[in-house]
Amino acid sequence: MAKLKCITRISHKRNPEKGERGAISRITDWAEGVVYCSGASGETFADIVYYGGLYYRCTTTHTSTSNTNPYTSIQAGSKLWTTESNFALIATKVAFVGEGADGWIIENGIIRHTSGTIELSADGTIKAGPNSEFMVTPEGVLSASAGTFDGYVRTRFIHISNSDAQKGIFFTDNGSQSVGVNGYKPVNNLNLIVNGECNIILPHDEKYVGSTITIYANNYPPYTRTGIALLGNGVTVYCGARGPFLRQYAVETVDEALNMEINPDSYVEEYSVNWVAGIKRFLGVPHTADGGTRWVVYDH
Repeated sequence: MAKLKCITRISHKRNPEKGERGAISRITDWAEGVVYCSGASGETFADIVYYGGLYYRCTTTHTSTSNTNPYTSIQAGSKLWTTESNFALIATKVAFVGEGADGWIIENGIIRHTSGTIELSADGTIKAGPNSEFMVTPEGVLSASAGTFDGYVRTRFIHISNSDAQKGIFFTDNGSQSVGVNGYKPVNNLNLIVNGECNIILPHDEKYVGSTITIYANNYPPYTRTGIALLGNGVTVYCGARGPFLRQYAVETVDEALNMEINPDSYVEEYSVNWVAGIKRFLGVPHTADGGTRWVVYDH
């Protein structure tokens, strides 16, 4: 009788052996007295350090000393470090925060404070305030719509011949006649220095309301003033390029102080300021007649 042979296989299942996790890259600035690891078997970290403008990778675990900095070690032929000059840290979002979570977040090329009110944009513009009330452009132009300033602002004077002032004949208008004044009309450079005789016609555009212009007349003796007549070189500022700033003399008279005849058909700029030497500051105020800007002398 044939016998059926049965073979029963009994197997024992055991848990698989755990493999090593591997060392974690650790990036720091190099310092003395630190145990730097190469990432060998059993080590938690594989160290990369920044030193002297380059990145270095630890190749032999050691405790650092002044003589084992990466540069000196490599120059001496030591095997403690190897250069990683092409190493680059690329991240889409990086946060630098303290224990209170206050700090900075870098994302999409923008550095933003965790308060949400300070931002350095990718083009270099700095903004501050909930609605960007304070802003500095990469060109150094500052603008602010809120806040106060305590102290003194140093004024950088620009010679009018080197400024962006337009030179030509600019007209004032009393509603019926216009009179041309030959002089300079500043555009953006509003801190000017003047040597010698000069007419300055301040801009009339309403965008200058609230602006200031400081003018330094750099004229000294023998230029003098006699009575109200200006002798020698000086500066005359016309404080509005349009608007009812001209008055007409109704009758022909003789001014004894000036010893001159006043033509009844002549027009004189009503808002003009004339002086020989020194500094005057002008403030742009609203001109209600036509919505432009009129300038007044003021001290702050």
